[in-house]
Amino acid sequence: MRVALVVALGAAAVGALRMPPARRGALGAPRRSARGAAVGDPSGAGGVASAQLLLARVARPARVGWRFTRPHTFVGTALSVPALHALAAPSAAAALTPAFAASVCAALGPALLVNVFITGLNQLCDVDIDRVNKPHLPVASGELTVRDGAAIAAAALAGAALLGCDARLGSEPLRRVLLGSALLGFAYSAPPLRLKRPPARFGGSNFRTLYLSQIEVDSADFWTNRLLSLSSRSREAELASKRSRTRTLKSD
Repeated sequence: MRVALVVALGAAAVGALRMPPARRGALGAPRRSARGAAVGDPSGAGGVASAQLLLARVARPARVGWRFTRPHTFVGTALSVPALHALAAPSAAAALTPAFAASVCAALGPALLVNVFITGLNQLCDVDIDRVNKPHLPVASGELTVRDGAAIAAAALAGAALLGCDARLGSEPLRRVLLGSALLGFAYSAPPLRLKRPPARFGGSNFRTLYLSQIEVDSADFWTNRLLSLSSRSREAELASKRSRTRTLKSD
C-alpha cells in the first residue's frame, strides 16, 4: 500500500514538471477571492490594488467635470464679490466682522454656480466651433457627452436658484441679479439670440465684457444698498440718542 502511494506521488511530480510553465504558474499561484484579493495573503495587496482602481475610476470623471467648469473663470467672481463688499462697507472695521464674511459667502456661492451654468452652456452651444478652435475642451474632445454636460449646467443653475431662494441666505435683490445673469448668459450663447455672433450689432467680444461688468455693477449696487441700510440704521439710532440728550439738557 505504501509502495503504491509513493509511486502515485512520484508520477504526479513528474507530470507537474512536464507541464508548461504557464500552467504551472497558474496552479502554483494563490487562490483569489471574487474581489481579486489573495486568500490568506496577510499583506492585503489585492485590497490596495482594488482601492487604487476605484480611486482612478472616480478621479478621471471628476477631473473632466472640473475642466468643464472652466475654473479659471472663477477668479474674477471670487475676487470681485469680496472686493465689491469691501468697497461698499461703511468702514474698514465693518469689513472684518462676521456679518461681512457671511454676506460675502451668501453671494459668492450662487454667483459661482451661475458662472458654471454660463460657461457650461457656452460649451454646449459651441461644440462644432470648439472642435476646431478649442479641441482640448471636454465636450469638444469627446471626454464628456453633451448630455452629461447639460446635466452639470442644469444642476449648477438649480443649486444657484436654491441658494438664492433660501430665506436665510438670499434676498430679492440677490435673486434678481442671479436671474439677470443667467438670462444674459443664455442670450449670449444659446439660440435664437446668440448675441455673441453678430459683432456689428452687439459689439462682438465687447458685449461679453459689458454684460459681465453689468452683473458686477448690479451686485455692487445690491450689496452697497444692504450695507448702507445697516449703517444708516445705526446712524439714525445715534442721532436719536443725541436728540434725546439735547432735549434732556434743554429741559434742565
